[in-house]
Amino acid sequence: MIKRKMSFDFAIAILVFLLVFAFTWQLKGVKKNSEIRSRETLDRATLEKNYVDQVNKNEQLKNEIASQSEMIAAFRASAAEGDDYAAILNEKLSATEIFGGLVSVEGKGITVILDDVSPTQEMKDSGLYNNAGIVHDTNISTFINELKAAGAEAISVNDERVVAMTEVRCVGPTIMINGTRVSAPFTIKAIGNPETLESALKISGGAVETATKIYGISVTIQKSDKLYIKKYLGSTQSEYATMVKDEEGENE
Repeated sequence: MIKRKMSFDFAIAILVFLLVFAFTWQLKGVKKNSEIRSRETLDRATLEKNYVDQVNKNEQLKNEIASQSEMIAAFRASAAEGDDYAAILNEKLSATEIFGGLVSVEGKGITVILDDVSPTQEMKDSGLYNNAGIVHDTNISTFINELKAAGAEAISVNDERVVAMTEVRCVGPTIMINGTRVSAPFTIKAIGNPETLESALKISGGAVETATKIYGISVTIQKSDKLYIKKYLGSTQSEYATMVKDEEGENE
């Protein structure tokens, strides 16, 4: 009888232990699921806020560009009715807008296409560079610099106008240009003397040779009598830089 009671008490104890264990485990699961949902809610809220902020920023930039365009149009209309000095100012304004990338332009030049290539076994075994056959930000920057040095008057990458503040940097599998993510193939347009621009890229040890023989990427160059390059759509407002007089006492 005593043995039977002990066995019964032991069985009850085991059952109670299992119930307590199961209840505790269930509470942990509920807490964990709650934490996951909280993190998901937080991440979703953060993403939504970032999206709204970016939309508002883009809208502000559009308004700023529209306002500046109206001011320029008004100035030009006034200059058209003015004297020779106003005409000279208008001409300088046009040249400045082209130089700064503030207007869309067209002219003869070249188109360079940089694209990824599946790496060969030889490239993999060389060990010289990681991710051989993939276009990197340094490749694009090299081509841009060579084109500038060769006299390119306007440059764009995947329709993003290259200006003084343009950044070219890798962000994961894509590249960021003017705050916009772009991916391969990368189409670089450059307006200038086609022969000069092409020769500058194809010199021994230059941009093309480095890209193809060392990085293993694909490079295609086409000369054109007429290229169209879009204007820069980012902000042109300076927060810290202000105009100062040069050493002669005036800005030209």
